[in-house]
Amino acid sequence: MNGATTPGAGMKSQTMPYQTTSYQANVSLWLNCNLKCPYCFGNPTAPPREWSAETAQRLDQLRDFLGRTGRWTLTLSGGEVTIYPGFAEICRRLDEDGHRVEFFSNGVKPLRKVFPGDSIRHVARVGFSYQLSSEKSAKLRRVFDENVAFLLANGVETDVNYVLYPDRPSRPQEVKEHFLGLGAEFRFLAFQGEHGGRQYPFAYSEELKKDFADYGDMRAAFLMEHGYHMPTFKKCRAGFETFYISLRRGRVYTCEQLQEEALADFTSPDGPARFLERVAAAPITCPAKRCSCRLTVDQEEFLARNDVWDMSRYPQYEAISLPLARAREHWEEQRDAFCREMVSKLQGKELYIWGGGVHTLNLLRKFREGGFPMEIIRGIIEGNSLKHGQSIAGVPIIAVERFAREATPRVTDILISSRAFEEEIAGIIADRFGDAYHAIRMYDGGFQTSFEAVKEFEMVQGS
Repeated sequence: MNGATTPGAGMKSQTMPYQTTSYQANVSLWLNCNLKCPYCFGNPTAPPREWSAETAQRLDQLRDFLGRTGRWTLTLSGGEVTIYPGFAEICRRLDEDGHRVEFFSNGVKPLRKVFPGDSIRHVARVGFSYQLSSEKSAKLRRVFDENVAFLLANGVETDVNYVLYPDRPSRPQEVKEHFLGLGAEFRFLAFQGEHGGRQYPFAYSEELKKDFADYGDMRAAFLMEHGYHMPTFKKCRAGFETFYISLRRGRVYTCEQLQEEALADFTSPDGPARFLERVAAAPITCPAKRCSCRLTVDQEEFLARNDVWDMSRYPQYEAISLPLARAREHWEEQRDAFCREMVSKLQGKELYIWGGGVHTLNLLRKFREGGFPMEIIRGIIEGNSLKHGQSIAGVPIIAVERFAREATPRVTDILISSRAFEEEIAGIIADRFGDAYHAIRMYDGGFQTSFEAVKEFEMVQGS
C-alpha cells in the first residue's frame, strides 16, 4: 500500500513496499469528461447524471482480472477519471491489492475534494494535461496549481504535459519555468491535428521549431519535426510487458494502436488464463504504423542512458527514431491497396463520411495520396455542433439533420470514420434511416487491408 508522511513532507514513504510489478497497462476507464476542448481527438461526452451499474460491475471484473494475472502498474485515463464519484475508492482498492496506481487528469477538479483525508496516499503518480481552459482562466489556473502543490506535499510523483496547440496564450518557456518551479516534472508535446486549415505538427513555423530546441526535450522535438514514430519492424515491449485495457469494451489489447484483436476479455471467467497464454515471451517486432506515446526498446535504452533535455544528443535520438526504409515502402503499398478496396465497396456515385475528427482527417489525406476519387465525397456528418460549418481537407462538416434534408438520390453510401464509436454510429444509421443507405464499416473484419495502413499522418519529406 502506498503511504505518505505528514502533509508537506514532500517525500513518499511506503507502509507496504510494492513488489516488482509484472505488467504495465494504460487503462481507459470512460470517455466522459468535464471539459469540451476543441482540439480533443477523443470525442468525449459529458459526465452522466447517474453512472450506470455496468460501470461498477466492469470495475469489479477488472479488479478480479488484475488480481489473477499478477501485480500491475496501472495508468488510469479517460475522458476525465476524477469525475467518477467513487474514483478515490477505486484507487484505494487497486493499491491495497498490490498494484501501483497512476492516473491522468486535466486538473480542473480540486483533488483535495476528490481524495478526502489521506486517501491520496493510494496514488503513486499523477500526470496532468495543462489544457487551454486552465491557461485562459485565472480560477482554473489557481485550482491547477493547488492540485500540483497538494500532490507534491503528499509525496505523489507529479508530471505536467503541455501540448503546443496553435495560438496558445502563454509562452512555452514561461509555462515550463512555472511548473518546474513548483517542483513538478514537465514535458512538451507537439499538437497532432488540423487547425485553421493547416496540418500540425508539420505547420509549425521554422522559427518555433528553432526556438523549441532551446526549451524542449528530445521526445517532443522529434514529434514536432516528424509528426509521430513509425515503429514498424522495430522491437517494442507492448504485448510483452505493457498493454492497453478498455473498461468500456471489457478487453485487454496489445497497445492503443493495435485494437483489431483483443488478447483477452477480462469480463470472461477464462480471461486471465487466456491473457497469460498470449503474453509474449520477449519484446516483439511492432506491426503498427504509428506510435506517439510508447517508445521502442532502442529509444527506451537511449533515454535511460541520456538526459532527455540534453538537445546536443538529439541527432543520435533522431537517428534511432526515424522509420526503416522497408517500413515506409510497406505502408505505401498498404495505403494503395486499401483505397482500391474501398472503391470496390461503394454502391453508388456519391458518398458521405460520418465522423468529423482526426480519424477522418487522416483518412482523407490517405485517400488523396492513394488515388481515391475525392470528387464523390459530398460531406462529413458530425454530431458535435461545434464543428458544424467547418471543413476537413475542404470537405464541409454538417449536422445529421441537414444530411437528412439535403441528401440526393445519388447518395447510397455512408462511410463510418471512427474506431471508438463505429458500433454506435452504425446503430444510429440503422435506426434513423433503415436500409436507405449502405453503411461501410472499417473495423468489423470486412476489410482485407487493415485500416492501420491509412489512418496515420504521412512522414515529412526526407524523413
